[in-house]
Amino acid sequence: MAIPCLTAAGFLPPGAHDASMEEIGIAFGRFQDSERRITLFQRLSEYIAELRSLGHAVEVLLDGSFVSAKASPGDIDLIVVYPEAFN
Repeated sequence: MAIPCLTAAGFLPPGAHDASMEEIGIAFGRFQDSERRITLFQRLSEYIAELRSLGHAVEVLLDGSFVSAKASPGDIDLIVVYPEAFN
């Protein structure tokens, strides 16, 4: 499922939207006014790869300015979801 278009205000529509790392990179990890988005996406990719190697995370929820139209987001807001039985 593709990432939906941003609203007129520059944000994703309400709700959860499934996306692959490739889709996230195309939608939010490209050059705009600076290299900031590229750098953040590279770090996110490395973090996700590390989570996958550990094998416990169920999903990662992204939020904040990175997943908006803001040209130079400060960071990436995220939540890592683990299985209920994870200790």
